[in-house]
Amino acid sequence: MSAPFFDTIVAGITGAPPAAVAWVRLSGPEAWSIASQVFIGWPSTPEPRIAVYGHYASGDDGLAIPFRAEHSYTGEDAVELSMHGSRASVSSVIEACLSLGARLA
Repeated sequence: MSAPFFDTIVAGITGAPPAAVAWVRLSGPEAWSIASQVFIGWPSTPEPRIAVYGHYASGDDGLAIPFRAEHSYTGEDAVELSMHGSRASVSSVIEACLSLGARLA
């Protein structure tokens, strides 16, 4: 059995920008909390595995999909965030997550 995780990580999970669409994953104990601060439209009671449409502070829009640990790729609570695939859009979302306490994976 693996050791418990203590930090929240963030990383792009699609190819390097530019692209039409990109995805960024937050994973760890603060994933949902950080997502609620960077994704405008995060529901007060998120429903796992249900996509939500919203906006980012950078002005871009996209989807957020929350996952509970038992259904996530990483085995931890996670959020997958989509946005347009420009370098600026992806960088701004990752930087916002880093500023809220995530570390780069």
